[in-house]
Amino acid sequence: MADRKGNKKKAIVEALLKQKGKSYDEWLDEKYSEYITENADALLSALNFNKG
Repeated sequence: MADRKGNKKKAIVEALLKQKGKSYDEWLDEKYSEYITENADALLSALNFNKG
């Protein structure tokens, strides 16, 4: 059931992005970059922790 909901959401997002002339992959890449930037402190902390 979760897959169906996810697929519906993805289809809606893809349709909205298409109207704006943007691809889903382009939008998704932006979201990944935003998430990494927003969580840079946690990422750096985890990397430094692994260095031991």
